[in-house]
Amino acid sequence: MLVAPYGEPAAVDDGAGPYREMFTPGCFHEQVTDAKSRPLRIWLTRGHRGEVIGHAVRLSDLSTAVFGAFRVHEGDAGDEALAAIQSGQLTGVSVLMTPLRSRVVDGITRREQAWLAAVALVPTPAYRSARVLRVRTALRDEQADPASPAEVDEWERERLDRKLFAIACERIDANTRTFTSDPRYQAAVRLREELAEERRRLKPRVLVRDCGTILQVR
Repeated sequence: MLVAPYGEPAAVDDGAGPYREMFTPGCFHEQVTDAKSRPLRIWLTRGHRGEVIGHAVRLSDLSTAVFGAFRVHEGDAGDEALAAIQSGQLTGVSVLMTPLRSRVVDGITRREQAWLAAVALVPTPAYRSARVLRVRTALRDEQADPASPAEVDEWERERLDRKLFAIACERIDANTRTFTSDPRYQAAVRLREELAEERRRLKPRVLVRDCGTILQVR
């Protein structure tokens, strides 16, 4: 499926009111590169707040867009989603992502670095070209489903890690050569190191508690 087109402005609303957004080429490059050495941890859902029905198995970063292949999980929910796709009722794609670096140019929020957490199947996408391109049978070398509840928890911990890092780095460019001496940047780096340690020993609900603490401190 075409997950996110590059250079295509669209009207979006994250709950705080509508605004114009656009993905810049390569904004998901870090995640695509990371996927070459370890499994992707990106959910596929039916609707923005719907049930998880699958997960990503491949990402490809091209000059025009980031493309993805997703495995639909076995069961009634997955079968119903596939039927809706094949009938043309559910062919749109919408992303749930954590913006890591953005800037506003001519009234458009340009996402220059972002991290995909989930992809939702929707009837009408915000980005007109974001859609399911085709349905095929699974390949043997594709990533398997999470094997245990512990593995599902690890996926969620990684998602929270990225979300918390984005909160800490808000308004701070990721260019270390420019901001190495900035105390806010140094605090964000320390936070990420602490989160890496916490992810190995704490459950997601504790990280959510810490998120509240971080917001109060800031």
